[in-house]
Amino acid sequence: MAVAAGRAGKVEVAGLQVAAYTVPTDGPESDATLQWDSTTAVIVRAHGGGEAGLGYTYGPEAVARVAESQLADVVAGADAWSPQAGWAAMQRALRN
Repeated sequence: MAVAAGRAGKVEVAGLQVAAYTVPTDGPESDATLQWDSTTAVIVRAHGGGEAGLGYTYGPEAVARVAESQLADVVAGADAWSPQAGWAAMQRALRN
C-alpha cells in the first residue's frame, strides 16, 4: 500500500516477456482423473516505468502463445496501476 500511495501518475505497460517452462515431475502424479509426468508453468513479466511485475499460471505452452499473440498488444500502453482495466481489456480481446 505504501508504494501505491506514493505513486505519481500513469505508468504505462511497455511490454510483456512470456515464457513457458515444462518441468518433469519426480514420478507419475495424478488427481484421480488424470495422470501426468511433467508440469508446464507459463511466466509473464510485464515491464514499464522502470519497474517489472511477474505473473504465472499452469497450463500448456499454448497459453504462452495466446499471451504473446493476442494479449501483449492489448495491454501495451495500459496503466499498470489499473490492473482491473487491463484484465477487462484482455477478456474482451479473447471473447468468442
